[in-house]
Amino acid sequence: MGEDNLKISCVLVGDAALDFEKCQVTLKIPARAPGKQRQQSLAISAAMLVLDATIQRYQAEKGERYPAIDQLLEYAGCRPADINKLLGITESATS
Repeated sequence: MGEDNLKISCVLVGDAALDFEKCQVTLKIPARAPGKQRQQSLAISAAMLVLDATIQRYQAEKGERYPAIDQLLEYAGCRPADINKLLGITESATS
């Protein structure tokens, strides 16, 4: 059976773009993969492994099989302000 492939196309802007670049440098991804496309692929693949591991830990600890994105982000230690910004939640909507 052949390898599964998925092409992801997106544009990161603002903080998300800066965070992505910072993570690539911090994790020394350019030293592991030649070329920008392979570096981005490695970073996304690594993020998916971390996300999957976090979901599995959440499921084991909380007993919930399908956490909502905000629940998982909070569990992972993300700041409430960052979660709200990501999800487009305004301060008045949370009050």
